[in-house]
Amino acid sequence: MLHPPTPPLLSLPAELRNLIYSYVFANQTIEPVPEPWRQRNDTTIRDPIVLTLLHVNRQLHAETRLLPYRDISFAFTSTRTLNVFVAKRSQEQLDFIQSLQIESMICFRMLQDEKLWAPEQFRNLASMPALKRIDVVDVQGWRDSEVFRARGLRRMVKCIRKWRAEVKVVARDDKGRWNFNM
Repeated sequence: MLHPPTPPLLSLPAELRNLIYSYVFANQTIEPVPEPWRQRNDTTIRDPIVLTLLHVNRQLHAETRLLPYRDISFAFTSTRTLNVFVAKRSQEQLDFIQSLQIESMICFRMLQDEKLWAPEQFRNLASMPALKRIDVVDVQGWRDSEVFRARGLRRMVKCIRKWRAEVKVVARDDKGRWNFNM
């Protein structure tokens, strides 16, 4: 019985393959739990073709299965979608997550309902020990003033800091007009 030839990628040294994998996953933002009603004009990927690499064959899966969690930034439109995502991941996967993006459109809800948008909504951040950065993206809503948005962002960052005080939190707007560390 003839065995299929080894694909050229798998014949490369492991160090070189790992470098290639890091280029594949680098600088990607994926929305893993998309909200079906959302329309966006940013670069967030909702159907990530880049993840198909994990399904090519068993060896590639074994070598790359945790790399997306390390190299990709996961974007969430609400704490609900963040919590759904975390609930479906193993602790091993959560241990590799280094970057998240959370839209601040939910900030106005935080200002309206203290109980619903309490810091406990971000409790799952504590299960991500490698988390280094959270981007809070300010999405302009229909009822936002600069003061209103700033108060919401501060409250959101305070909720995040309760669970992950050491994580770098960067706030930016969805149009690229401003960007600052909080």
